[in-house]
Amino acid sequence: MNIKQQLEKQNLPKGSYIVTGSGTLSALGIRESADIDLVVSSSVLPLFSSETSGLFEPNTDWFGKTLDDLLPNACYIDGIPYLSLKGVVEYKARLAREKDKNDLALINKFRQSSHYQHSAGGIIINDGNVLVINWTTKPYVCFPKGNIEQNETSEQAAIRELREETGYDVRIRRKLGSWMQFIKEGEKTRCKEVDYYLLALANNNAPQPHREEREKFVNKWLTPEEAMATLSFQDSKDALAMALALNATE
Repeated sequence: MNIKQQLEKQNLPKGSYIVTGSGTLSALGIRESADIDLVVSSSVLPLFSSETSGLFEPNTDWFGKTLDDLLPNACYIDGIPYLSLKGVVEYKARLAREKDKNDLALINKFRQSSHYQHSAGGIIINDGNVLVINWTTKPYVCFPKGNIEQNETSEQAAIRELREETGYDVRIRRKLGSWMQFIKEGEKTRCKEVDYYLLALANNNAPQPHREEREKFVNKWLTPEEAMATLSFQDSKDALAMALALNATE
């Protein structure tokens, strides 16, 4: 099932829904899903009719969590917000039905594959400017991030990677969400899940990066407009748009 295609037919406003249930597994090609479970805002619930009831199962909460609870931890796949793999694992472990146990085994196999990576990084907004890294050996402008190491939380990885790559000490303001990148490598596709956080500088210390030899890039502070125009990847632009909107309200 093409979940994105089906949702586009509904024309739901951005930020008014998240795909839950096994939709994440279907979107990642782990296994197909027979229907599309959604948590939606009460304002869009009337948009679903009896004609779509066999395909969509909309609700205003998911095991007691509302849309506002779920969206900060959403995983974005092709621009659609899904329950994260972590969230899927948590609810399937709680239900522990036979089909849930089978799904947990499939998720574990997917995560253990050499074609899956889980990274964390973030966006610093300071005095109205945004920090990016500009590669000098590749045509890439992006946000600092890196792989989550064993026995390390996503939050710890984001703070460590920012310190190593940019030299800045940071604190986490809040999670923005996760984005799935699909990178074509020959005949195979690598799936990279990136957790992005909205960050703040923890102090006024001058940056002292500890980059690896292969990391040939420099820090650049840009205006939001410059950053949006020069970022190389759509997931980075989507995360920045979310960060700017949140920063304006805090």
